[in-house]
Amino acid sequence: MAKAALNFRGLSVPEKIIRSRGIVKAVGASSLFQSPNPVPHPPLSIVTNAIDALEEAQKKVDEYGGGKKWTGARNGHEKELDKIMAQVTRYVDFVANGNEEVIQAAALHFKKPSVKKGRLPAVQNLKALATDTEGTIRLVWKGVKGAASFKALMSADAKQQTWKEFKNNIATDTQMEVNGLSPGVKWWFIIIPINAAGEGDPCDPAGVRVQ
Repeated sequence: MAKAALNFRGLSVPEKIIRSRGIVKAVGASSLFQSPNPVPHPPLSIVTNAIDALEEAQKKVDEYGGGKKWTGARNGHEKELDKIMAQVTRYVDFVANGNEEVIQAAALHFKKPSVKKGRLPAVQNLKALATDTEGTIRLVWKGVKGAASFKALMSADAKQQTWKEFKNNIATDTQMEVNGLSPGVKWWFIIIPINAAGEGDPCDPAGVRVQ
């Protein structure tokens, strides 16, 4: 679900003024921000007054080449506009309720929830189950939040020290079937979760003797 973003960071005062006026114009012109939806908060007239006040303060700074008095006044108006525009952003976010088009209608940027990246923890409750089909077993496990897929590895080593990949060993679900195994052999399996950051931790092995 998208979230409205003001993106004031790094902007100069003139850039903030231009951006704020664009947002006020867009919100005021769109029926999305009129009754029966909640009307803009704070009122656009108050936002415009804050923009005008900052613009006048900036003119004084430019006219007098800075100076503690004028710069201090300008900085105060800048903080006030930052605060008011943050309120406008929250208002748009409330009306949009995650809708990207509504956020864009207000001339605001949007950001999507970030996918947590990092090493994933191991999956839990891996089970290796025999099936009625000769040479086929079924693996099931509990998924891990943030995983995009899962990789299975197998081993015939009772000490599970040597793991190898096999055909069709990647799943996007929390289960898979493994085919073509020799009957009577006990195989061990582990599952590794995968996301954009790479592979996560392997889980505890689960074994099954193939029928």
